[in-house]
Amino acid sequence: MAIGKTIGSSQEPRVLAIGKTKTYLIVAVALVSTDKGKVRKEVQWIVDHITGEGY
Repeated sequence: MAIGKTIGSSQEPRVLAIGKTKTYLIVAVALVSTDKGKVRKEVQWIVDHITGEGY
């Protein structure tokens, strides 16, 4: 899942990606200009790595 949200008039929009394992919730925030697919891929990699360790 990736969404962008602007808070305040002087802040830049961000991309939010969320991943979940049975123990952890991983949240990544990047500038909206960042490739959303890359952000999701990186979060998925982290989730897979943590899951592989048994968490």
